[in-house]
Amino acid sequence: MTASTAAPGTLPTRRPVVGLDLGGTKIAAALFGADGAVAARHSRPTPAREGAAAVLDALA
Repeated sequence: MTASTAAPGTLPTRRPVVGLDLGGTKIAAALFGADGAVAARHSRPTPAREGAAAVLDALA
């Protein structure tokens, strides 16, 4: 494991970063630019009643 030298609350890289939130009722995703600002976001219902394969397909 390596230690990060980035200040708390900042991105340790200058590359875009994707964040995913997989919840029981919805899946949310956000793309953060190199400056840390949200560049795009998307959400959709989690197809939990359709099984694990459907949830994985929704993440793809």
